[in-house]
Amino acid sequence: MRCVVIAVENAPAHRRAQDRLRSEVVGARREERLQHSERARVELRELLRVLAGQGKAILISSHILTELAEICNGAVIIEQGKLLMAGAISELLSTDGLRRTVMIRPLSRPEDLVRDLLEMPHVESASPAGGEVVLEVNGSDEVCSEILIALVQRGHKIVEFKQLRAGLEDIFMNVTKGDVQ
Repeated sequence: MRCVVIAVENAPAHRRAQDRLRSEVVGARREERLQHSERARVELRELLRVLAGQGKAILISSHILTELAEICNGAVIIEQGKLLMAGAISELLSTDGLRRTVMIRPLSRPEDLVRDLLEMPHVESASPAGGEVVLEVNGSDEVCSEILIALVQRGHKIVEFKQLRAGLEDIFMNVTKGDVQ
């Protein structure tokens, strides 16, 4: 589906962009008018599919990013009139950046695992979450691999080690400052 979601942190800029695009827009619905009902969401998704099927590009300006990330294939994040990030949803959600969130499930002793992780370079934070440990790593996939190797060499029995993918909402919160006019 050719659908782009624009996340705008500035309402006046949002309205100016809508005014400029009015002649190009097939139909416009403000998210407040959807009344956040399930029926309205289903109807909107169906309308978007029909329009995309007709080869129309669809531009949506919204703050409901988790839901729109499921149906759109591109996103633009703007704050105070400045383009902060743009691209295909799949590219924006990829972990090409250097910061990664990793979940580790040890066979036992998560407290010992946290202690050892906090002593390692590139580990910014580590905290237990149930029987798992969630850590923030400042580094590449290679760095994550080295952390896993070091943990096993220290005697930790690791059942699961995986990167947690950020959602569009997480990316929005990380790249914007919350500045408004």
